[in-house]
Amino acid sequence: MVGLYGIGGIGKTTLARALYNKIVDDFESCCFLAYVREASNQYRGLVGLQNELLREILVDDSIKVSNLDIGISIIRDRLCSKKILLILDDVDTSEQLEALAGGRDWFGPRSMVIATTRNKHLLAIHEFDILQSVKGLNDDEALELFSWHAFKTSCPSSDYLDLSKRVVRYCKGLPLALEVVGSFLHSIEQPKFQLILDEYENQYLDKGIQDPLRISYDGLEHEVKENFLYISCCFVGEDINKVKLMLEACGCLCLEKRTTKLMNLSLLTIDESNQVEKVVYKFGFLRNNGSCHPFIEKVGLVQKQLL
Repeated sequence: MVGLYGIGGIGKTTLARALYNKIVDDFESCCFLAYVREASNQYRGLVGLQNELLREILVDDSIKVSNLDIGISIIRDRLCSKKILLILDDVDTSEQLEALAGGRDWFGPRSMVIATTRNKHLLAIHEFDILQSVKGLNDDEALELFSWHAFKTSCPSSDYLDLSKRVVRYCKGLPLALEVVGSFLHSIEQPKFQLILDEYENQYLDKGIQDPLRISYDGLEHEVKENFLYISCCFVGEDINKVKLMLEACGCLCLEKRTTKLMNLSLLTIDESNQVEKVVYKFGFLRNNGSCHPFIEKVGLVQKQLL
């Protein structure tokens, strides 16, 4: 079982789909369950996803699961001898994993389950064999992705090269940001292109970027949200132990538990020097696990303004 984790928009789904397409022919049956978090909150929820899983693997549209327990029983009984490839995209609760891939013995030998999530801890408690953090793109990859969306070619023209490199620096390797900004700037003439880029750099955060990043934030308890805002807005660059002492002095409790939760959700990372920011960029991302991603910091700033 393989788990891919990282912040929203970092490319977990894209990577999972690429893996799926590359190895799908090695399996007897396969199923890609997209948007598990969203689908589980809709009508029929997890039962509907169980039905989809069984129908795709068994190629039988007559299967009708009526409740979760029956679905679990059918999945274990009918799929335990099949070598399958199962992708669970955007998982965010234990219930989802327990309903769709509750144990290795549910599927046949040499089966593979790949799950994507924002929550590393979720993968750990379900004993995934491999936990892989998904990092951002390097500058060359980021420039190419932006160029495809902005100019429909792999490289910007010389007239737009410097502006495009500014976009790459702004997006910090986040594929979602590169796609959103690139699509918005498509067919924009150079003077207006520069004005819009100035607005992005001056704290404007596109709704198409902010909304996916807010999902992790919105799922936090109120006290953890407050700690996130304090850290992302006030303590970037500080030693995490010093940060905890300062927050404790302000009356914040359970900081070890709360900061651990933020780290599990990729909203906060700590570098080898124990700092909330030791910013060394590689692959356009914070290589040394050194702070909130710049876009996460901007979400924090936006939320602080609303408090």
